Amino acid sequence: MPDHLSILIVEDEPGLCWGLETALRLDGHDVSATLSGQDGLDLAAQRRLDLAFIDAKLPDLPGEEVARRLIALHPTLAVVLISGFYYPEDRIIVEGLEQGLYQQFISKPFALADIRAAVQEVAARRLC
Repeated sequence: MPDHLSILIVEDEPGLCWGLETALRLDGHDVSATLSGQDGLDLAAQRRLDLAFIDAKLPDLPGEEVARRLIALHPTLAVVLISGFYYPEDRIIVEGLEQGLYQQFISKPFALADIRAAVQEVAARRLC
């Protein structure tokens, strides 16, 4: 099992948000989850974070903006952008990855194994 991480999930689909939160908690991680970008930023201001899964399209803020603000609060934060709207070759994804804004992009629908692999990668980097 990977090192236990402090994880934030910002996902506006309630069922998906709950599912990710539940699975990652069962894996032993400290997880906070919310349905909006601003709520995610508010949660991040109150705690240390290792990893954030952010939906690209949120009702209040673009996922890219949420990622930028989260990294301003937590410079070592790893961000994984998730989206059913964008594709890996879309400009916003390519540029975000090149700039280091996101460590990974996972497109919806995804397998839980994709999420767990992202968590393991972040945990492995923390041990280096």
